[in-house]
Amino acid sequence: LGDGINITGAATSGVTLTNVNCSTFGKSGITVEYGTGVCIVNPTCSNSAVTATPGDGITFAPTVTTANTITLSGVMGGMCRSNHGRGLSVVGNAGNNVVNITLQGCILSGNAGHGLHVYNGQQVLASGCVVKSNGGDGIRLENGTANCRISTSTADSNTGYAVREVAGASTPNYNGLIYNQALSNGTNTITKLGANSFIL
Repeated sequence: LGDGINITGAATSGVTLTNVNCSTFGKSGITVEYGTGVCIVNPTCSNSAVTATPGDGITFAPTVTTANTITLSGVMGGMCRSNHGRGLSVVGNAGNNVVNITLQGCILSGNAGHGLHVYNGQQVLASGCVVKSNGGDGIRLENGTANCRISTSTADSNTGYAVREVAGASTPNYNGLIYNQALSNGTNTITKLGANSFIL
């Protein structure tokens, strides 16, 4: 088994997926590897196979070369639930090749990993999301993630932290965690590490 849907190719531009339903997939429900203007509207990505790797509901993750880029893309609404990995992930390489990703009104629930995981992502804007009952952190910004805004979202009953920055080879910075709500998480706090990150 592979991805439910895989989007790639240097010429990929202006792709819209609407009301797609992906389940029991062997990699991730929807994987975006390359492209500009990829818009995913009201998807349902659920119940990945127990052996799925990475087993995420949706992932924006270029292949290993930093020449691959994902820009001006996002997810509007929909649900990623009960997956073996993360609900939704944005995973860039050191070359800042995943930039300007918008996530609005997504429900990420009951996944084995983090609800929303941004690793080396730039200018990720997430608002109005509900991140609930995930096995890791609700929302996790990690390593070189910078210039992101996470706002008006709710982290509820996640095993780890509600929302936090986590250092790797570098430290997340210049991120804004704005008017988010933390309810009954394992560590029920919103935590920053970057000197220029902020919490409102």
